[in-house]
Amino acid sequence: MLKELDMANNLFSGPIPKTLGNLRYLECLHIQNNNLIAGSAIDHDWTFLYSLANCKHLKRIIVSGNPLSGVLPTYIGNLSNSLRDFVASNCEIMGNIPLEIGNLSNMLRLELDYNKLSGFIPTSIRGLRKLQGLDLSSNKLEGPISESLCDLESLYKLFLGLNKLYGSIPSCLGNIYSLGYLYLNSNKLSSAIPSTLWNLKDILEIDLSSNHLHNSHAIDVGNLRSLGKLNLSRNLLMGDILSTFGSLQTLVTLDLSNNKLHGHIPESFGGLINLESLDLCKNNLSGVISKSLEKLLHLKYGLPTIGVVVLLIVLTIMYRRCQRRSTTLPIKDDLLSLKTPRRISHAELSRATNGFEESNLLGSGSFGYVYKGRLSDGMDVAIK
Repeated sequence: MLKELDMANNLFSGPIPKTLGNLRYLECLHIQNNNLIAGSAIDHDWTFLYSLANCKHLKRIIVSGNPLSGVLPTYIGNLSNSLRDFVASNCEIMGNIPLEIGNLSNMLRLELDYNKLSGFIPTSIRGLRKLQGLDLSSNKLEGPISESLCDLESLYKLFLGLNKLYGSIPSCLGNIYSLGYLYLNSNKLSSAIPSTLWNLKDILEIDLSSNHLHNSHAIDVGNLRSLGKLNLSRNLLMGDILSTFGSLQTLVTLDLSNNKLHGHIPESFGGLINLESLDLCKNNLSGVISKSLEKLLHLKYGLPTIGVVVLLIVLTIMYRRCQRRSTTLPIKDDLLSLKTPRRISHAELSRATNGFEESNLLGSGSFGYVYKGRLSDGMDVAIK
């Protein structure tokens, strides 16, 4: 009795055999990443799926990375009620998602990303009550985000990015407390961001970027104590950045760029101790750059960290570029002088720092200590 058929990651071609349905005890079918087609090269009929309805113990179907083309047939709803995973990513599938997909009540994972699906997300999807992962990203889906998704109380991953969805974000999504990943990026959503989303205290990643979203009041994310990524860039957000952002100690990536935020960078940003990527450019922020940013020792800019002095210089340059402030180019003589390195003795460096006195210590990094000092000609320097 064959229970598992794994022919993934090969060079098989031609139609998927209809006779697979004769494997009555089949539980897992893995044929992803080949060059298989659904039916004939002309009609792309998914008759193999019809035959699999005979496999009453079938739990997993993975056909991703094959040029199956065609449309998902309505008889997908006739598949075994034991089915847990249906994965058909990057298969050139067209047409609508059939209503009958809601019959698969024990489904845990449904992935149809990177296809050419169109139309609305069917309301019948609420029938997948046990669903934990739904990925419909990178298609051509339209219409509003259906509130039927809010009935999926076990949902952990929701990926709807890179479609043509419009309208509002249903506030009831904030009631799916199991959510760990929410990606609605690169659509045409135009509502206020519902405040209920900021109650998802166990969520790990949120990406609402590249929409037309706005905020009716300041964004308060202080409850998201497990959050690792927050991307709200390329929207229409306004107002101040609240100090509650500083309580997100697990945050690794924060992108608020390309909005209309104003005010200053909160001192509390120094509490983002795990932050590696910070983008605040193309807003209306003002004021001085907070010294609390010196504490963000994990920030990465493509160069090795050599201390808090360099960190502040890089932050200042990035901030000024994003604000499009004018800068004055060095005169030619200054540029020429930079080309000729000056040799400075250790004794002169010692005098410049008063014997590397602790009061002149600016900071330390993985490459050593950094001191401030003044050379005999009056030049202020940083010495490592």
